[in-house]
Amino acid sequence: MLVKKHRQEGATFRRLVKDADFVGEIGLDFSSEGRASQAEQVVSFRNVLACLQDRPRFLTLHSRGAASTILDLLKEYHIGPVVFHWFTDSLDCLERGLDRGHYFSVNVAMTQSKTGRTIVSRVPLDRLLTETDGPHVKIGGSSARPAA
Repeated sequence: MLVKKHRQEGATFRRLVKDADFVGEIGLDFSSEGRASQAEQVVSFRNVLACLQDRPRFLTLHSRGAASTILDLLKEYHIGPVVFHWFTDSLDCLERGLDRGHYFSVNVAMTQSKTGRTIVSRVPLDRLLTETDGPHVKIGGSSARPAA
Protein backbone atom coordinates (compact mmCIF):
# COMPACT_ATOMS: atom_id res chain seq x y z
CA MET A 1 0.00 0.00 0.00
CA LEU A 2 1.16 3.53 -0.75
CA VAL A 3 0.98 4.63 2.87
CA LYS A 4 3.86 2.30 3.78
CA LYS A 5 5.93 3.71 0.91
CA HIS A 6 5.22 7.26 2.08
CA ARG A 7 6.41 6.44 5.57
CA GLN A 8 9.69 5.22 4.09
CA GLU A 9 10.07 8.28 1.87
CA GLY A 10 8.85 10.96 4.27
CA ALA A 11 12.19 12.73 4.58
CA THR A 12 12.52 12.97 0.81
CA PHE A 13 8.99 14.37 0.55
CA ARG A 14 9.67 16.98 3.23
CA ARG A 15 12.82 18.12 1.43
CA LEU A 16 11.31 18.28 -2.06
CA VAL A 17 7.92 19.77 -1.20
CA LYS A 18 9.56 23.01 -0.03
CA ASP A 19 10.09 23.96 -3.69
CA ALA A 20 6.87 22.48 -5.10
CA ASP A 21 4.06 24.76 -6.20
CA PHE A 22 1.81 21.87 -7.26
CA VAL A 23 1.21 18.77 -5.14
CA GLY A 24 -1.05 15.87 -6.00
CA GLU A 25 -2.63 13.49 -5.78
CA ILE A 26 -2.48 13.32 -2.00
CA GLY A 27 -5.20 12.31 0.42
CA LEU A 28 -6.93 9.34 1.97
CA ASP A 29 -8.60 6.20 0.66
CA PHE A 30 -11.08 4.63 3.05
CA SER A 31 -12.62 2.38 0.40
CA SER A 32 -12.52 -1.38 0.90
CA GLU A 33 -8.94 -1.44 -0.42
CA GLY A 34 -7.72 1.16 2.07
CA ARG A 35 -9.84 0.47 5.13
CA ALA A 36 -7.21 -1.68 6.89
CA SER A 37 -4.62 1.12 6.77
CA GLN A 38 -7.01 3.95 7.67
CA ALA A 39 -5.26 5.02 10.89
CA GLU A 40 -1.83 4.84 9.28
CA GLN A 41 -3.09 6.89 6.32
CA VAL A 42 -4.34 9.63 8.64
CA VAL A 43 -0.94 9.84 10.37
CA SER A 44 0.79 10.06 7.00
CA PHE A 45 -1.68 12.65 5.67
CA ARG A 46 -1.21 14.77 8.80
CA ASN A 47 2.54 14.73 8.13
CA VAL A 48 1.93 15.85 4.55
CA LEU A 49 -0.42 18.65 5.63
CA ALA A 50 2.10 19.86 8.21
CA CYS A 51 4.63 20.22 5.37
CA LEU A 52 2.15 22.24 3.30
CA GLN A 53 1.27 24.89 5.90
CA ASP A 54 4.13 27.24 5.03
CA ARG A 55 2.51 28.73 1.90
CA PRO A 56 -0.36 28.23 -0.55
CA ARG A 57 0.03 25.61 -3.27
CA PHE A 58 -2.14 24.01 -5.91
CA LEU A 59 -3.23 20.72 -4.31
CA THR A 60 -5.27 17.86 -5.71
CA LEU A 61 -6.79 15.40 -3.27
CA HIS A 62 -7.90 11.80 -3.41
CA SER A 63 -10.79 11.41 -0.97
CA ARG A 64 -12.41 8.04 -1.68
CA GLY A 65 -14.73 7.37 1.26
CA ALA A 66 -12.76 9.85 3.33
CA ALA A 67 -14.01 13.33 2.42
CA SER A 68 -15.35 14.13 5.88
CA THR A 69 -12.02 13.32 7.53
CA ILE A 70 -10.13 15.25 4.87
CA LEU A 71 -12.35 18.30 5.27
CA ASP A 72 -11.79 18.24 9.03
CA LEU A 73 -8.00 17.96 8.58
CA LEU A 74 -7.83 20.71 5.97
CA LYS A 75 -9.66 23.00 8.38
CA GLU A 76 -7.41 21.97 11.28
CA TYR A 77 -4.25 22.69 9.27
CA HIS A 78 -5.68 25.85 7.63
CA ILE A 79 -5.12 24.56 4.11
CA GLY A 80 -7.23 25.45 1.11
CA PRO A 81 -8.73 25.88 -1.24
CA VAL A 82 -7.85 22.54 -2.84
CA VAL A 83 -9.16 20.43 -5.72
CA PHE A 84 -11.02 17.24 -4.86
CA HIS A 85 -10.26 14.76 -7.63
CA TRP A 86 -13.13 12.53 -8.86
CA PHE A 87 -15.27 13.28 -5.81
CA THR A 88 -17.74 10.47 -5.00
CA ASP A 89 -18.59 11.12 -1.36
CA SER A 90 -21.82 12.40 0.16
CA LEU A 91 -23.69 15.51 -0.87
CA ASP A 92 -23.23 16.78 2.69
CA CYS A 93 -19.44 16.58 2.27
CA LEU A 94 -19.75 18.22 -1.14
CA GLU A 95 -21.64 21.13 0.44
CA ARG A 96 -19.08 21.41 3.24
CA GLY A 97 -16.32 21.52 0.64
CA LEU A 98 -18.08 24.15 -1.42
CA ASP A 99 -18.77 26.24 1.70
CA ARG A 100 -15.03 26.20 2.42
CA GLY A 101 -14.10 27.34 -1.09
CA HIS A 102 -12.81 24.05 -2.48
CA TYR A 103 -12.93 22.95 -6.13
CA PHE A 104 -13.97 19.65 -7.70
CA SER A 105 -12.63 17.94 -10.79
CA VAL A 106 -14.96 16.04 -13.09
CA ASN A 107 -14.30 13.39 -15.70
CA VAL A 108 -16.56 11.67 -18.20
CA ALA A 109 -16.86 8.54 -16.03
CA MET A 110 -18.65 10.60 -13.37
CA THR A 111 -21.44 11.38 -15.83
CA GLN A 112 -22.22 7.69 -16.30
CA SER A 113 -24.01 7.26 -12.95
CA LYS A 114 -26.96 9.03 -11.39
CA THR A 115 -24.89 9.78 -8.26
CA GLY A 116 -22.08 11.23 -10.35
CA ARG A 117 -24.46 13.40 -12.35
CA THR A 118 -26.05 14.66 -9.12
CA ILE A 119 -22.63 15.62 -7.75
CA VAL A 120 -21.64 17.35 -10.98
CA SER A 121 -24.94 19.27 -11.10
CA ARG A 122 -24.38 20.61 -7.57
CA VAL A 123 -20.92 22.07 -8.24
CA PRO A 124 -21.05 25.70 -9.42
CA LEU A 125 -19.29 26.16 -12.76
CA ASP A 126 -16.67 28.44 -11.20
CA ARG A 127 -15.66 25.57 -8.85
CA LEU A 128 -15.68 22.79 -11.45
CA LEU A 129 -12.55 21.63 -13.27
CA THR A 130 -12.70 19.15 -16.12
CA GLU A 131 -10.19 16.36 -16.59
CA THR A 132 -9.85 13.19 -18.63
CA ASP A 133 -8.26 11.08 -15.90
CA GLY A 134 -6.78 9.02 -18.71
CA PRO A 135 -5.46 6.43 -18.99
CA HIS A 136 -7.61 5.18 -16.08
CA VAL A 137 -10.90 6.36 -17.58
CA LYS A 138 -11.84 4.73 -20.87
CA ILE A 139 -14.18 5.95 -23.59
CA GLY A 140 -15.19 3.26 -26.03
CA GLY A 141 -12.33 1.05 -24.84
CA SER A 142 -9.65 3.71 -25.35
CA SER A 143 -8.02 5.94 -22.77
CA ALA A 144 -9.81 9.24 -22.31
CA ARG A 145 -7.96 12.12 -23.93
CA PRO A 146 -8.61 15.83 -24.28
CA ALA A 147 -10.41 16.81 -27.47
CA ALA A 148 -8.14 18.19 -30.16
